Amino acid sequence: MLKTNKDRLVKQYVMGEITHPRLGRGYRTTFDGKAMMVPGGDSVKLNFRVGDIAYGWMADHLEPGVCIVNLGTPRQFTALNALGCIGNEARATTGDAKGAKGTVTGKHGWTKSFVDFQPDAMEKLAIGDKIQVTGWGVGLAIEGFDDVRVMSLSPLLLEKMGVEVEGSQLVVPVAKIVEGRMMGSGMGGGSGGIPDLGDFDIQSTCPELTGTYDLSGIRSGDIVGIKDMYSHYARGIRPRAVTIGVVSHGASFSSGHGPGVNPIISSPPGRLKLATYENANVGYYLGLRPEKDW
Repeated sequence: MLKTNKDRLVKQYVMGEITHPRLGRGYRTTFDGKAMMVPGGDSVKLNFRVGDIAYGWMADHLEPGVCIVNLGTPRQFTALNALGCIGNEARATTGDAKGAKGTVTGKHGWTKSFVDFQPDAMEKLAIGDKIQVTGWGVGLAIEGFDDVRVMSLSPLLLEKMGVEVEGSQLVVPVAKIVEGRMMGSGMGGGSGGIPDLGDFDIQSTCPELTGTYDLSGIRSGDIVGIKDMYSHYARGIRPRAVTIGVVSHGASFSSGHGPGVNPIISSPPGRLKLATYENANVGYYLGLRPEKDW
C-alpha cells in the first residue's frame, strides 16, 4: 500500500448550493458553423451520472449528477472548488433530501463542483438546496515521490485506484491514454488554468478525430493518462511528463473543447508509468453505480 501523509491533512466543511441552469442570449456555434441551443451546465441531471458515456448527448459540456456552487464571495466559491476533492463525501443539509449522502466526482471551471447521489435522493433534490462537502485531500503527498504532485484527490480514492510502486516509478491504472497535444480549453496559466481549480478539455469536436483516437467510449469519471503534459502549477506540454486526470464533464460541439479533465496527479519525466484498465473510473472504485455492468 502507498504511504501518504493523509493523517496530517485537514478535514473541514465547505458548502455549496444547487444552481439553476443558465443559457446565453444567443446560440452556441459549433466547430463547423452550425447554431445550437442545448442544455449542459448546472442543476440536477437525472439521467447523466458518473460512469456514463461523455459523447453522444444533445448537450454541450454536460455536467453529471448535481452541480453545486458557493454563491458567496469569489474567495468563498474558489474555496469550495479547491478544498472539496474528488472522492470526498457530501451531504444534503436542506430540502426533502436532507441527510442524503453523495460523493464529489469532478469540477468545472473554477467555481463548480459535481456531486453524485443515488437516484432516490436525486429525485428529492431541488434547485437551491444546500450541499455540504467534507473537504479532505489538499496537500496529499506520496512518500518517496516528493517530485510528483497530487491535487484535488481524496486519500480514500487514491487508495482504491490500485496505484503501485515499481522501482522508482508509480504505476497508475487508466481507462484511456490521451496525447497531450489534444488538450485545449483550460491550458496554460491564469485563474482558469490553475490545475487545482477545475478542468481542461480534450479537443475532440470533429467525429474523425474522436474516431482516430478511440475516444467515443470515454465516460464521466474515467481516470485518464495524458502524455507529455505537466500540470504541477499550470498546464502545459513537457515531453515525457505525465498528467493523470478524472473526466469531469461531457463532450462539446465548440472548437477547442471536449470532455473536461480534472488533473489529480502530475509527474515529471520518468516517474510515472501508465497501465490500461477498462474499469478505472471514480464510480467503479467508489461503488457509486452498483446497478451498472462495468
